[in-house]
Amino acid sequence: MPRFYSPRMQDVDASGDPLSGAKLYFYSTGTTTAKDTFSDSSLSTENANPVVADASGRFGAIYLQSGSYRVILKTSADVQVWDEDPVIGAAEDLLDRNLIINGNCVVAQGAAATVSTSYQIGQVDMFGVKADGTPTGGSINQHTEEGFGSTGTSLRLSSFSTGSGGNAYAAYRIESNDAQILIDKPSFFKCVVNHNVGVNVDYTVTISKADTADDFSSTTTIDTSSATSVSSGTETTITFSVSDMGSCGNGVEIEVKAACSTVSSKSFRWTDWDLKPIAYGTQFRAQPYAEEQGHCERYRFSTFPEGTDPAQNAGFTGAPATIAGAAGGFVFPIVFPTRMRAQPTVTTYNPEAANAYARNNSDNTDTPVASIIGLSSMIVYHNPIDATDADDLMYIHVVADAGLF
Repeated sequence: MPRFYSPRMQDVDASGDPLSGAKLYFYSTGTTTAKDTFSDSSLSTENANPVVADASGRFGAIYLQSGSYRVILKTSADVQVWDEDPVIGAAEDLLDRNLIINGNCVVAQGAAATVSTSYQIGQVDMFGVKADGTPTGGSINQHTEEGFGSTGTSLRLSSFSTGSGGNAYAAYRIESNDAQILIDKPSFFKCVVNHNVGVNVDYTVTISKADTADDFSSTTTIDTSSATSVSSGTETTITFSVSDMGSCGNGVEIEVKAACSTVSSKSFRWTDWDLKPIAYGTQFRAQPYAEEQGHCERYRFSTFPEGTDPAQNAGFTGAPATIAGAAGGFVFPIVFPTRMRAQPTVTTYNPEAANAYARNNSDNTDTPVASIIGLSSMIVYHNPIDATDADDLMYIHVVADAGLF
């Protein structure tokens, strides 16, 4: 975190004499709302506001948090000397950048899924959810509620029931390429949670490392937090600091467990996931939607429009189209918006029937297809041996999955 001016800043008056007992007031930019500064780089010890100079006009250490400030200097008699706005606080550098993609759960290209005892992704990109204790029901979906977290969007496990000893889990996995910055460094994790169980629920965070690069079937625990008791219906930020991530270069998994035990038709929400390779917490900063979507498309690409769960017979909107050739064969060339993390698994969807075929919109028939898949593009095609009519208009939807769950 940056200091405010020099380590031992000194202010003087117009005659060059020290401003004994001068006062520095710190506010949020454009306001008179007080904003904290700190006396240490870990931002753990708050300064008084105002910060008061000694008899020589010197101020102690002043460290700024993220965002901008308005700073006003006054004499010991509260006569204003200057008013500066904005003063830039902590810059977002590599160490202050959230390593969790889609942390506020705003990108949701998937379909709602029913929870099981194994991790799976539902509507929200990048996050897996599972449960134990004989789970029944429970939909993994995206939820929107104004005022919850930074943007109102969250990962949700809704209408969830389980028996004695049951737990609800949400997890995020960091691929090996991004985990390199965490090797032998501290880390600080936080996220916002909520539930409606009706009693307090203990939440714990476990951070693990993959034993093989980008393969989370076998992991080794790095550290587990103590339990945080979360009241029913209360938005709560849980935090966890790890002093040394060790040799975690194969990939990192962050798992948040809610020890709910026996519940019937209850819901759990998670949002504002944040992990940084630093020993202290900083403000969660939501990124523009287009930026988050671009990052997510390294792991999952979908031709379905936003707000439409991938499914057979879900309509033509967004579906790639092509024209059958003279012999009746056809090809859908599809270029991924970004290079996929690994060769994806591709699922094809018929826009107007309950099968995985291409839809012939000219005569309302269905045609089987095959795929050739790469990292940057793919083609879906039909061999003219089973020729459709030349010049017919063909449609298909695809989802390409190269995720870590």
